[in-house]
Amino acid sequence: MTLYVGLVGRPETHHGTPVNVTASAGSVFAPSWVLVRSVQPPALSRHELVPQHPRWKTYAGRYVSELRAKYRRDRAPFVDLVEQAAVGDVTLCCLCHWATEERPVCHRFLLRDVLYAVARDRGLWVGQEADELDMTLLEQRRRQVLEAEGKWLSEEAPTVGSRSKEERRG
Repeated sequence: MTLYVGLVGRPETHHGTPVNVTASAGSVFAPSWVLVRSVQPPALSRHELVPQHPRWKTYAGRYVSELRAKYRRDRAPFVDLVEQAAVGDVTLCCLCHWATEERPVCHRFLLRDVLYAVARDRGLWVGQEADELDMTLLEQRRRQVLEAEGKWLSEEAPTVGSRSKEERRG
């Protein structure tokens, strides 16, 4: 499964579950209004809004810093979203119709990269290319995460309805 980018109100751009990540929607994943205004016209014209523009680079760095601070305060929304993306497609939706994969000048693209990193940290495969070694490493990391959270059932753990060794002997 994977994370896609799409547009609010444009279902033809959605794959799986659409998630509105705009500031106007109050999304936890949205950039602050101060950042939004720093790249919206008239601050920056659509022609100037390219990945190489210094103002975009500043915006991108500040937005990622905001996301990191939000993640440190409360990981749950990030973890919930990558857990959802691990089992079904999710589309990160915004209003930036000018942004494309070839011209990724919208916070959705930055957010997608951050969420991929969260997924890898949790041992989840979400949309990245993975060979056999990558999958083995992800599986190992997933086990570590679940063990640390007390959610991993070891191979020795009895399954529901099974009897213990003592009960089978007895």
